[in-house]
Amino acid sequence: MRRPFLALFFVSVLSLSLAAAGCAGKGLSSLDKPEDMLKTALDSSMDVTSLTGYFAADLQMHLDPSQLAQGDLAFLGMFQDPATVSGTLALSTKARAFDADVTLGAAGFTYNMGLRVLGEQGWIRTFGQWYDFTTALADPANGDMSLWEETYDQEELEQHFDRLGIVIQDWFGPPRLVGAEELAGTDVYHLACSPDLELMVDDAIILLQDREFLNLVDPGGSLFESLGQDLPSLSELRSLAADVPQMFQDFTVDLWVGKSDGLLRQAAGYLNVVPPAEAEMDGVDGIEVTATLTLNTVNTPVSVKAPENFLPFSALEEMFGDPSGLMPFMGTGEDDGIFSY
Repeated sequence: MRRPFLALFFVSVLSLSLAAAGCAGKGLSSLDKPEDMLKTALDSSMDVTSLTGYFAADLQMHLDPSQLAQGDLAFLGMFQDPATVSGTLALSTKARAFDADVTLGAAGFTYNMGLRVLGEQGWIRTFGQWYDFTTALADPANGDMSLWEETYDQEELEQHFDRLGIVIQDWFGPPRLVGAEELAGTDVYHLACSPDLELMVDDAIILLQDREFLNLVDPGGSLFESLGQDLPSLSELRSLAADVPQMFQDFTVDLWVGKSDGLLRQAAGYLNVVPPAEAEMDGVDGIEVTATLTLNTVNTPVSVKAPENFLPFSALEEMFGDPSGLMPFMGTGEDDGIFSY
């Protein structure tokens, strides 16, 4: 399979972007079945218009040095310790504002970058300096890169899923109630799930062949056009569906949802990726991925301000010597006030 990891990434994005399908949420206190709790939690996510929180993820490679070429050993040896990504985020769909501070770590080195968006304006921070990338978004050479797309009709989408026999909740597998807990002063229920990746891929194949669905979620065609060759083909998705049990093992997702409102407060996931032989990753026995998202606030006012000082995007292009507008973003980790309340 030529691009298994890209295909999984696409399916995951598609799954997560639609997993919130449902109607207005309600509390969980009156419910006693984990299945009903999960459905209510998915429904309640439709009420979220703003949030702040933090995230963290670790990627641990398990290597067999005896199977690695000398050159590969020198490179992959840097990943004997986990590679990490962590940071904070703030989002308000009503204010059309987004703010993220991200730190990457690998082989004892850390790199920090920032992203800030207000309406159709955007800024990137790298090496401690902010750059305005609004003009890059408007550049026809980069395609249609509007930051805020019009939302689709949720009710119409749900009805279409019903016609196709697709149940988003089933993607999570049968949930299990771990118990009632307290998280940062909030009473929550802890649900444990073992997502059904094979079902996700099967449903993704159905959806990608359904013109009405594509028109519902991407009426102008800009999203799928911008993905271009990176969009996995149907044959690649079918190959992925066949390889999922061997490639993606021990996939678990834990959810902590508020008793009173059913809103997600924390999510944690684990996945063990075992590369197939055709991936040509000899010496890599597996890659363990763990990730956590914790929400500090939900549906409270979020204020994101434009950076006080920033340079034009052309200055960033000149620094990297790359006119494409697409380049790595590394920084110094300066604490320059990501959130403003």
